[in-house]
Amino acid sequence: MPNEKELYRIGVLALKSAMKPEEWLDRRKKFELWQQGASSSESDPYPAAMKPSDIFGWYIFVGELALEDKYALDPSEAARVLPVLTGLAERWGFASRIKGMDIKLRELAGPRCAEPDSGFFEIAVALAYAEKGFDVTFIPEEPGIRKTPDLHVTRGDLEFFIECKRQVAPGEYGLIQKKNWKRLWEPLEKRLVEIGNSVWLKIEFRVELSSIESCYLVEQIEHKLANVDGEMVLLDNELMKVEAKPVPLDRVAAHLSEAFVKVRGTQERSLLGEAWAPPRASMESTCIGTRMKPIASMPDWIARSFWDTISFGCGATWKCVAERSIEMQARDVKALFSRAIEQLPMDKLGIIHIMSETLSGNDVEIRRTKKIEESIAAFSINRPVIGLLYHRIQTESPVKTVFNFDESVTDFWRVKGIKSQFPLFVFLPRETSKRDGGHWNHYE
Repeated sequence: MPNEKELYRIGVLALKSAMKPEEWLDRRKKFELWQQGASSSESDPYPAAMKPSDIFGWYIFVGELALEDKYALDPSEAARVLPVLTGLAERWGFASRIKGMDIKLRELAGPRCAEPDSGFFEIAVALAYAEKGFDVTFIPEEPGIRKTPDLHVTRGDLEFFIECKRQVAPGEYGLIQKKNWKRLWEPLEKRLVEIGNSVWLKIEFRVELSSIESCYLVEQIEHKLANVDGEMVLLDNELMKVEAKPVPLDRVAAHLSEAFVKVRGTQERSLLGEAWAPPRASMESTCIGTRMKPIASMPDWIARSFWDTISFGCGATWKCVAERSIEMQARDVKALFSRAIEQLPMDKLGIIHIMSETLSGNDVEIRRTKKIEESIAAFSINRPVIGLLYHRIQTESPVKTVFNFDESVTDFWRVKGIKSQFPLFVFLPRETSKRDGGHWNHYE
């Protein structure tokens, strides 16, 4: 089994095979110039300019940074990109069983370079079937002519057509909720800085965030913020519960004397909020302090992204438990399954793979699972589809490693006893064993 860095290298080389070396050098230069650009107060510590829209190239660039200079990595981007690279790399030895892989990669590197994620999922599924001994062929799209599935797979007398769909995340409601959180956080953040008492908040919203006035939160608790000297409840009513505790600045200083800490990274938030700031939570943080000074091995654009000292720090972990919020974010994938079924032939056996990210919390995923099970039970399928598999993934930027990654699969089979013949996970390492429930059942 290759180690982590070897997997990065395999993944990078696989994606770079879709272009000539000189083309990649030109594309990489654009990322380097962007990365070294000036930041603004809103983007700090990252460049104010928009990142190049070449997302396919960004995957390669992040992979190369992981091999060359870990201090240049943005933790959240590393946690998002590297699991995909390693997931593809871990099964790349089976790519010889797949026809059309070179064409698919060139398509993603070229006309689809701004939106390659669905294509990466198709490749991951193809590799998983190849690892199970199937011969796999990518089926070319025929837009405007007819609907086609993504893959044709065969093994001995077995023949199946496969359609893959990736759900875009977050949904419209999730984006609106994040916007409303920012609306509530900004006046509170400003007041926390003015008061100067380093505190971490834990907020549970009991109604939809859209129904709360922008200054309500700060007006309700600002008179208590200067006196937080232990864990305490600042507000507990029908709208929300707000708890607070001091930030341990002495422990923050001790950690900074021995380790690099990224500005607004997971480690910063873990230092400030401790157990109240788990990596999977929705969080904000703000610090005042000094940044690292540039040196020969650490230019200014890298140095500015690390704290040297922190004299003030505050932040908040938040979630919304309102019934409508949970229901709105727990989008059923019935529509995606329906569209996927339409891509499959009427007279051949088919399998469907759907993927989405679990970004909205455990309550939402538990509700979503229930909705899916109910809708599938009542689903009318007019084609010989034998399996529907729903892959839910989550990446995490933890404190002590580059990333944690979970993939959970809710699967439905219309023929008993055949499940073991087909792949389950497509990104997790091959030797991963399945545990009961989804990953949302195993974390707070």
